[in-house]
Amino acid sequence: MRIVLLCHTGLGGSGIVATELALALSELGHEIHIIAEHIPFRLKEETVSSSNRGGLEYRELAGAPATKSWWGKLVELGRKSARYYFGKQTDNSKSTEGNIHFHEFQIFNYPLFEDSSLLTLRAANTIADVVSKYSIEIVHAHYALPHSTRAILARDAGLNIKIVTTLHGTDISVAGRDPALRHMARHALVKSDAVTAVSGALASQANELLDNPIKIFQVPNWVDSNRFQRATSDTERKKYAHKDEIIFIHASNFRPIKRSLDAVRIFAKIQQELPSRLFLIGDGVEKMQCIELAQELGVNGRILSLASTTAIETFLSISDYLLLPSEEESFGLVALEAMSCGVIVVATQVGGLPELITTGENGFLFEVGNVDQAVSQIKSSLTNQDLKEKVTTNARTTAVQKFSPQNAIQGYLEVYKSLLSK
Repeated sequence: MRIVLLCHTGLGGSGIVATELALALSELGHEIHIIAEHIPFRLKEETVSSSNRGGLEYRELAGAPATKSWWGKLVELGRKSARYYFGKQTDNSKSTEGNIHFHEFQIFNYPLFEDSSLLTLRAANTIADVVSKYSIEIVHAHYALPHSTRAILARDAGLNIKIVTTLHGTDISVAGRDPALRHMARHALVKSDAVTAVSGALASQANELLDNPIKIFQVPNWVDSNRFQRATSDTERKKYAHKDEIIFIHASNFRPIKRSLDAVRIFAKIQQELPSRLFLIGDGVEKMQCIELAQELGVNGRILSLASTTAIETFLSISDYLLLPSEEESFGLVALEAMSCGVIVVATQVGGLPELITTGENGFLFEVGNVDQAVSQIKSSLTNQDLKEKVTTNARTTAVQKFSPQNAIQGYLEVYKSLLSK
């Protein structure tokens, strides 16, 4: 199949899922075109080659460079993962080289318009050009707004394509409820040829926006359990913590909806009684507030602040607890990645997280804003070794058995094939 993927390019679950899907589908022999303003976060590499075909900016993404850069390692991991899960481990496995292409939005400069005012139109026009030039069959938009709207505009220009929209969270829970965007959110849902959601909770939220509910396919996110697993030695851990210290981690985009300040508050209460460290990974509007709060609470010396990284598994694999105190969380991809590493996830009981975590079995869930409840749950596992080992083991088992790439990617392929057979 020839497929276009539309996604956000920064740190966040939707962009990560889209790019991992691109790698896996290309490994299966499908031709993938990613269209965005910038190269997606998990595919960033300064050595990407580029060329120009018929006025379209065109970049080959899948050929790994000779040097072992992070990009080269990522592509190699993606290939190995797809081969493993789809039984393509032989030497004659189809290479992804040439199967993933990146197209930047076309540029239009005219004094009357601000660049941002025409962004959706430029994106839609780029989609239309790519669809026409490469005989695209499926346009898969990861996020209803603005990506589905852009795809719909391109299709309405007279193109014979099928549009799949995958809902990831705030496109429905935030943008879809806002008076400034709710009509466009509804339009994106009803005008898509197929809609998927990463959790049952999100699918229900989406249908609440509509007068007449539509069929929404549930395709959960997945995790590469080969890549995300417990560190086999303590070499990396020794760089950041002493043997008797507990390592906590909070990784997010530090938007207010993530309630990152609560992660600092939870950590500070534990640190008062037990020597601990906290990784704050990511960038966003509340990152500096977290640092300021840590200083106010007297724990800033126990915190390591890191920018967004494509190697999040390096830190998850040596951590003991993931703190995820979000106000909204449609699925929580970082929670799944942490569980695959045998990390105990302490998260809020919102959105799709209860579909992933059962308190006391494979993690802990607490009420939004209830810092003391979260602290109590952490202490219960620290003082009960049997409970801690059970939760850690079950977390890894849940990730491996229920959220494999094979199941998720097969789910998307079935949606694609059902549309093309009509």
